[in-house]
Parts: sequence; C-alpha cells; structure tokens
Amino acid sequence: LKDKGDISDIAAQIGIDGAKEKLLAAESITPVYTPQIESKRTSGKLPMFILEKENRRGDIHYVVDSQLLAEYIRKTVPFYFLKGQNKSAFIFVYDKRKGVYEKCCEDEFKAYIKRPVVDFGVIYATPRAIDEAYKSLKTDDKETRRIAEDELNTDENIINFENGLLYIDTLKLKPHTPKILSTIQIPCRWNVNAPFPEQFDKFINTLANGDKEVIQLLLEFCGAAISNIDMSRPKKALFLVGAGNTGKSKLLSLLAKLIGKENYAAISLNRLERDIHAAFSMWGKRLAGSPDMSFMKVNELETFKSIVGGDDIEFNRKHADSFSGVYKGAMMFCTNSLPKFGGDKGDHVYERMMIVKCDNVIPEEQRDRNLLEKLYAEREGIVQILVMYLRKFLSNGGNFDIPASCKAACEQYKIENDSVLRFLQECTETKAETSKNEPTKVQVYQ
Repeated sequence: LKDKGDISDIAAQIGIDGAKEKLLAAESITPVYTPQIESKRTSGKLPMFILEKENRRGDIHYVVDSQLLAEYIRKTVPFYFLKGQNKSAFIFVYDKRKGVYEKCCEDEFKAYIKRPVVDFGVIYATPRAIDEAYKSLKTDDKETRRIAEDELNTDENIINFENGLLYIDTLKLKPHTPKILSTIQIPCRWNVNAPFPEQFDKFINTLANGDKEVIQLLLEFCGAAISNIDMSRPKKALFLVGAGNTGKSKLLSLLAKLIGKENYAAISLNRLERDIHAAFSMWGKRLAGSPDMSFMKVNELETFKSIVGGDDIEFNRKHADSFSGVYKGAMMFCTNSLPKFGGDKGDHVYERMMIVKCDNVIPEEQRDRNLLEKLYAEREGIVQILVMYLRKFLSNGGNFDIPASCKAACEQYKIENDSVLRFLQECTETKAETSKNEPTKVQVYQ
C-alpha cells in the first residue's frame, strides 16, 4: 500500500504529526532536473521570457510568459508574415547560419519560438506557451512584420551565395545581412580562384554544335536565371528542341542544381494550362520547366503567355488562400517536339519563345552517365562564367541577342503549328499571273 500512497501504517507508528513532518521533508527534496535552472538562477541571468516565482514555503520555480516570449522572438529573430494570408500563412524567417530567409509553415515557425525555451529547460517548452506566443506574433498589427510577395528578392544587383552577397556591378562579395530580403541562395561559394570548368566548356560547345551565338544565348540565359533579374521584362522562355541524347535535358538539370532544388519547379506546359493549382508550384521559385516534355496538344497557351509576359496570375493553393502576383523567374523546356496549340496564335505568343535546335546526337560510346555529377563538381567555376555572361546581358539593356538560327526555328514553328500556313508552304508557289480557270488556294486547301 505504501507504493500507492497509503501511509496509515506509518501514521500509526510515529503519529500524525510525525507523518506530516516526513511528507513536508519529502516535498522539499530538490527535483532531479535542476542543473540549467540552478545555474541561471544563481547567476541572475534569466531570459526575459522566464519569470521567477516563489511559493509560500519560499521555494523558487519558473514559468514562461508567452507575451514576453513573443517579444523576445521579435527582438532576436528577423521574420515576416506574407500579406494577404489568413489560412496556412507563409512566414519567412532569417537563418543566420545560412544568410537567407527561409519560407516556413506555422509548425516550423513554432520550432523557432520553442528553441530558446528548450535552451533554458525542455520541461518549460509547453505547447500552450508556444501556441500563445505564436498567436501574439501572428496578430501583430505592425506593418513592419508583414511583407508582400513583390518585396522579396528585389535587389537585382545581388546574388546570394553561401559565403556572402555578390554585387554584380563591382563583383565584390559582402557579408550576409537580414536587411537584404533574399529567399533564394545559390548552393555554391563565390570563389574567384575556382579552376576553369573544362567539362562544362566541352559540354556547352557540344550542345550548341559549336555555334558561338547559341552558346552566348545559353550562357546569358543561365546567368540571368541564377540572379534576381526580373525575367518577365525580356519576356522570353527558352526551348531546347531536338532528338534524344543531345544533352539538352542535362543543361536544365544542371541549372536546377545550381539554383537549388528548393528554388526549382518541375512543370510541363500541359499541366500549366490544365491544372488551376499548377502555377502555385512556381511561386517563389527562380526556375520552372521540364527536362523531358513529351509531345502534346493543348487548346491554347494562355497561362504560359501571361506568365512569360509578366502579367498578374492567380496562385491557387489547395485548401488555402489564393493570391495574385507576377512570376519573375526563368522558364525552360526541353522536348523532342514542340507542342501543338490552338487559340491565340499571334506573333506575340511566338515572340515569348527562344527556340534552340539541338541536333548534335552524342554517339552511344561517348555518352557519360556521370556527366551531371562531373558538371556539378565544377559549379564554382561555372558560376564565374555565368556571372560574366549575365553582365553582358545587362550591358545589352537586359535583352537577349537572338541568333538567326533561333529566329528561323521560331518562324518554322509558326508554320508547323498552323495548317493554313503549312499548306501555303508545302502546296503552293508564287506565280506572276494566275489563269481564271485555275482553282484558288482556298479551293485547293479545302
């Protein structure tokens, strides 16, 4: 019965008063979990969110004040809530170790709130204290704690690398700072002493079949993709078209790795046009596209045209608030055959496309299954080259120099995608005079 708290036999032996003394003595025994608490109490350095309280017997104990905890987070953790979000709000928290703002959900942000409490003592990190602190932060009416999507990554003169912020105009590397609202960090160091990327140089020349104008276009596009440049201004998407085993998908895969998988959205044109939630996967990303887009027929390229053209589009989240915004990243698609589409086929649609023909098929005995890994190993040298070509792109007013071969490919695509134009090209020829008895082009086409 003693194990269950029955002390009647003890009271019988030593009396009621003696039993009370024994109980009080047992109650005053120091708890097992005390090292961190005791050291902080005696040093007088309690965190601002920990309140010291004393009971009637003079025993000291500690409680977490949720409002003071929220204030501690405000003072020590740079963070922003995304404006216009009520359900499943996005929060951007600055990671001091990495030097970049990271997007997190409610539970992930609560982990940041919980961390200093756990440092004091894990037994104090109760769900109630953390939840109340979070609610206090979420309901802040200060405009300084709310941020719009178009306020992120706005400094186009900066590229965030692992070891600092590179200023494109001066090529100077400066320390990370939470004052720069950067959510995209290139998972690579800026190293001016990096060796020349021999494998990459060979790869890009093979892909472009030695065409220097095409090489420049590809490198300028990749350089712009790793930067903060608003890609809706040039209004161009890159299409690499041709047979398999030419290396076109390797370039997109490499670029996605250089930018970071968390900054890349894999999406096909077909899904983009048919799935109302598809565009949301591109939100906040720096690159979107498909490394192996299959042939497809779509009713029209309305969403694609709007995105590349810099129009406001609706980002529809499943089971959460939707919002509108502009996608500022790059778009790149690799395919064996360009899609057939209907609807609007005006020149302004085709002008959104930079089409590079990739016809240099690599012989089977020369194919390297480990090529992507070898290329990525040269990333510090590759980004040096891309930044140089980015500067060329900027010196040209932020416009791509479209090679004649790309313009010809686009004109041919117009014809192949339009049955009337294809008929005129394949079945007619220009003649000085036409006999009255000859059928018209319309009659022949019909």
